[in-house]
Amino acid sequence: MGQLKQKQTGVVLFIALIALVVLTLAGIAMVHSTTTANLIAENRAYDLATVQVSDTGVESAIVLLTSTILAHPDTAIANTYFPLSQALQPDGTPVANWSAIPTATIQGYGVQYVIERMCTGTPLPIPVTSLSTYCMTLNNTAASSNGSKLAGQVVLTSAPTFVYYRISVRATGPKNTTSIIRAMVVY
Repeated sequence: MGQLKQKQTGVVLFIALIALVVLTLAGIAMVHSTTTANLIAENRAYDLATVQVSDTGVESAIVLLTSTILAHPDTAIANTYFPLSQALQPDGTPVANWSAIPTATIQGYGVQYVIERMCTGTPLPIPVTSLSTYCMTLNNTAASSNGSKLAGQVVLTSAPTFVYYRISVRATGPKNTTSIIRAMVVY
């Protein structure tokens, strides 16, 4: 028997090389996609951490407010407390020299805060002579109902006025992550 000789044209090799290139490109795309997803997750984790650290900054500001500022609310504390509300920058923080504001380091994140008493108006006397005229206030109407109606109980004759304070906290972390948290408190 004679053997038939067939010509080989190499089509299978060409198709195999094309399939190999397609699979290689798909693998590269999958690796790139996984890397991008990991970077997004990492950045989100940094962002959430700065928000959590900002809460600590709000708590620190409240401690300063209740322990020091409320005793002398008309006295400014350089780069920390303003007895008058400040203009706002485009990022929502008050116009202040943020490079001069003290920075606390909490778990590797930098935390700064500014406290403003929500008082405005022109001309504004310092000390503020009328909180209800120049400041955002909360009048305690429940207290103005003359107190308890029970015999022998204290009768309240005037409503106390509470003033709003705005706390702006800026926290910075790795990869230039920055979070700005603002809180309003009433004292």
